[in-house]
Amino acid sequence: MEIAVDLVSELADKLRSDAKRLAEDKEKILRSIESLVELLKSDSSNALSAAQRDDALCHLHKAYKLSETVQVSINLMARDAAQLSASRQVNSLLSDLEKDVKKNPINSRQRVMSYMNACCSNQTVGVPPDEHFGATIVGCTLDDQKEAKKRIEIMLEYVDQRS
Repeated sequence: MEIAVDLVSELADKLRSDAKRLAEDKEKILRSIESLVELLKSDSSNALSAAQRDDALCHLHKAYKLSETVQVSINLMARDAAQLSASRQVNSLLSDLEKDVKKNPINSRQRVMSYMNACCSNQTVGVPPDEHFGATIVGCTLDDQKEAKKRIEIMLEYVDQRS
């Protein structure tokens, strides 16, 4: 019986880690599609004909819509009301930051770094941590903090690619 319990526990852990990986893969795919669309729309060289460019954009749009149909949800088991509230606030702040980063990546870099510095003990010199974000994220569970940091790292990569 003990072996069966251990096996089921391992399978549940694997399921959770696989779901996290799928969510990360989806985000990578969506970012790649967005980058390719930007490249195709801004490419002033004549490497592709207008018809080829339109065809590529059509395929990318289809891939984006297909990827958007995938919904991965990983719920944490142990969140109290304060942690749930903090998690919602952090997610709202990060969603706002993601919108700003997509609109103007270069001007958003400083804010992304200030959010990252609020999450990390090894801070980037010259960029003070965002105090509001820092005060909010400490109220989250450790899993929520890790997830927020991953989102910020993704934004930082995006900003660095555009610089």
